[in-house]
Formats: sequence, C-alpha cells, structure tokens
Amino acid sequence: MKFVKYEVINQIKQNLEYYKGFFLDEKYDEKLINEFSIDYYDFSEIPSQYIFYDMSIAPMSKRKETDFINAIKIYEAYSFLSESQASDERFWCGIALEKNNMQYLFYRWGETTNTIKYRLTYHQPGKRGMVYHGLARLWWFVHLTILDGENPYEFTSFCFQYPHIMEKMIYRNFSNSRHIRLAIIEAVKKFIDSGGTYSTSKIDELYKYVSLISGNKLLDIIPKNVLTEDFSTFLKNLP
Repeated sequence: MKFVKYEVINQIKQNLEYYKGFFLDEKYDEKLINEFSIDYYDFSEIPSQYIFYDMSIAPMSKRKETDFINAIKIYEAYSFLSESQASDERFWCGIALEKNNMQYLFYRWGETTNTIKYRLTYHQPGKRGMVYHGLARLWWFVHLTILDGENPYEFTSFCFQYPHIMEKMIYRNFSNSRHIRLAIIEAVKKFIDSGGTYSTSKIDELYKYVSLISGNKLLDIIPKNVLTEDFSTFLKNLP
C-alpha cells in the first residue's frame, strides 16, 4: 500500500483544477512518477485490496443509493485497520490514487474539482476531512455502526438512509462511545419505525440534549435500553 507524502497531498490541494484534468488522464499513474518522481509515496505494510464497486446507477442524483453496498465492500476489504490507520489521510489518498478507486470517486461525485478537494484528499484536518473523503467516509460509517450478531449491518443500512445521523455525530465527543452511539441510532430508528417524522433539526436537538446530559451523568454505565428509551422519548416530545 502506498502512503502518499504530505508534500504531494498539499501540492494537489493547492492546484485543484490542474489535478482534476491530471487524474482524468488514463495514464495518470505514469504522470505521477514524472511529476513527483518514484518517491512521491512511502510503502506501508498494509496490503492493497482490489474492490469491485457497484457503479451501476447512471443518474448522478441517485448514485448515493450505491453507498451502502460499496461501504460494505471497502470495510470488508480493510476490516483489519486500526482506528489510527483508518484516520490517516496519507493512507486514504494512497488508496484513492489507485485506478479503480479513482474511477469510483469520479463515478460517485462527478469529474469536478470538488471531487479532488473533498473526496481524494481531506479538505480539513481530522474528523471533518475524514467524513467527507470519498472512501474513508464509507469505511467509518460501517465501523461506527456495525453490530454483533446475525445482522451486523442493520444500523449501517439505516444510517445510509439518513446520513445526517453519522455526519453530525462524528464531531461530538460522545461519538467515541460505542455504547452511547448505538443507543442513539437505535433510538432514532425506533422513533421512525413507530411513525415519527425524521428531520435533521430533530437530530441536531437530540445531540444537544445528549451533550448536555453527558456533562452531568456517566452515560456509559446506564443500560443501553434505558438510554434508547430516553432518547426516543426526547424525539417524540419535540414539536
């Protein structure tokens, strides 16, 4: 696996329009070496995996419907990653530069400079950049929602239907707790399954509530079913 060097990543970020055309060239892998020399990356012991993406939907507006299945593909290919490894921009940029992965990024997000800015590299440091990256986002959605048992991707599928749940949660401290995280997802699912109307504003209010009570209570020691019921009731009582 190639770990792209930060100086190369920064060069790409500073010349988005140029590199959009650069990566649309079929021989961009050869051009990379000419541009930066063979030293544009460091080798990692992480093995590279070839992923057969679902790129079957033609209308751009509907291609998000393939996110769930493609997330499972990339997570199962790299399920062995530690959270530290899966946070590293150099790793995800290295994967993204492989031809089948680059083809997927252009399929999913379009042949635009924004695809280079947001989906090939991190547009901002840390979690915010990670959750926008076209491949890291998929891996983390699965990693943060996977369950034990016969249907491990039940919550993953649900969160891809309502991506705001994870997109807004990942920036908050309580998202680091699997106990709290799964209680929230289960509560939102229970609320919707019982006839509740989903809205991003309700999720935002729920997260404010969780942040507030987590300052006064140790939520990790409260049984998950109690948290789930509390969060679900909070949603039901919102106007």
